[in-house]
Amino acid sequence: MFLRYIVVRVTAVQYDGLTDVKEMLRSSDPLAHRRLKGTMDILIKNCDAYLTIHASLLAGSGAGKTKLDRYRLKTCKNYVVSNRQIHPSQRV
Repeated sequence: MFLRYIVVRVTAVQYDGLTDVKEMLRSSDPLAHRRLKGTMDILIKNCDAYLTIHASLLAGSGAGKTKLDRYRLKTCKNYVVSNRQIHPSQRV
């Protein structure tokens, strides 16, 4: 349940940032790319924090040892790594 709230918070922050970027693009603000970069940096930082917390919660014996838990963590890590590789190439 605790991890769910972290994901909800990360999603809310990301949504707010992307909404700001959308409004900046509508008004032809020349600094919209900086806001988008900042939003992506915050997303990566929050995903790293989620993975750290998630890994520490699964450290105990018998906790998070199911095949589904391992698959979810692996998928999440792969997503963060792929976004980290894509993000620097999109800098303006």
